[in-house]
Amino acid sequence: MLPGRIQWLAGAAGCATGIALLGVSWVISLLAIFLIIGGAVSRGFPHAGRWFILAPALLLSVLVLPFCVANLVPLVKDISIGPHDFNYVVMSLAWLLSPVLLIWCIAAVVKHSRRMV
Repeated sequence: MLPGRIQWLAGAAGCATGIALLGVSWVISLLAIFLIIGGAVSRGFPHAGRWFILAPALLLSVLVLPFCVANLVPLVKDISIGPHDFNYVVMSLAWLLSPVLLIWCIAAVVKHSRRMV
């Protein structure tokens, strides 16, 4: 069974990535729901839950990482300068937070899976 901290990490990564991808397309942001489902399912079905976390996290990291790397400086600069709409600040922070949470989630699941072998 996955530890509770990995389940919560998957949920947080799913929420942050879903919020970030809402600016691109709501259909793509629905992929983040599988991270949340994986965190919930992993308590009863550990093997299926691991795959429900790992597969969407890898797919979403392929979508999120290039955008975040290419726009890192403008994202940080735009948040820190001037007054902004609340939604803009939340989505910008989600873009900055989601790659970190996705990588952390992937590393935690792989580390736990390697420990179980």
